[in-house]
Amino acid sequence: MNKKLFSTYNPFVALFLILLLASCNLPQKQAAPAEEDVATAVAQTLTAEPILPTATETLFDTQTPPPVEASSTPTEALAPTETLTPTLTPTNIPDDPAVALGNPVWERTMANGTAFGIGPEGYEDDNTHIYMGNDVMIMKSDSTLGFRGWRLTSPTPQNMYLEATFNLPSCSGNDEYGLVFRAKDYTSGQGYYMGVTCSGQYNFSRWDGGGTTTLINSKPGEAIQSGAGKTNRIGILANGNSFKLYANGKLLEEVQDSGLPSGGHIGVFLAGNSGNLTVELDKIAYWDLK
Repeated sequence: MNKKLFSTYNPFVALFLILLLASCNLPQKQAAPAEEDVATAVAQTLTAEPILPTATETLFDTQTPPPVEASSTPTEALAPTETLTPTLTPTNIPDDPAVALGNPVWERTMANGTAFGIGPEGYEDDNTHIYMGNDVMIMKSDSTLGFRGWRLTSPTPQNMYLEATFNLPSCSGNDEYGLVFRAKDYTSGQGYYMGVTCSGQYNFSRWDGGGTTTLINSKPGEAIQSGAGKTNRIGILANGNSFKLYANGKLLEEVQDSGLPSGGHIGVFLAGNSGNLTVELDKIAYWDLK
């Protein structure tokens, strides 16, 4: 009798079996996150610096126009109040500004890449690679054509002294690295560039809507450590139309220019010519000029 019952189709038994099997795939109830986990996530959100959008990642100048020599005569005179006020200006800082100006208003070591929007995956294109490692931001260039790759951060200081410390694991000849400031945005590349070569020379240029203008042609700087395996502390003191270039706390040269307004993003760049340039950014900071 029982054998006949189970060998014959029974709709009630089939329905019961379907419901039993379906119940195995019902969603399980999720456990609520621990309070300390939520608090940690909120704290990380509040303290993290903004990650720059993808468009701000390293770009390169593929067609730099021929340099144009700029006049050394300023086009705007400083107001009398600026001249007569006994405040700290570029003309009365004879030595290392990082010492003379006290504590910076903004400083970042490279324990992580949040200041420059560099995550664990880093950044890479055909010429430039940027990633974090051993408390430095590592920048590599495979270019042999001088393609310029840059990385900017969010502050937009006005008159200031900007300084960065660079280590040079692999560097030779006209391989170049340095500072970007008064950058109008993250993507166009426009701004001022203070460059230092691995042969121990320095230069200064302005990149705007009309192309690149050379303000200081490459020339030797005695204070610059040349070659691989060295470390250089590179600085620019920008006050209105006056710019002072520094290496390792020593003044290299002063130049005047009014091509770009005060204010704008700050950052670092590199331009490879050897195909084997590696630069490590150890620290970057700026001081406001009062």
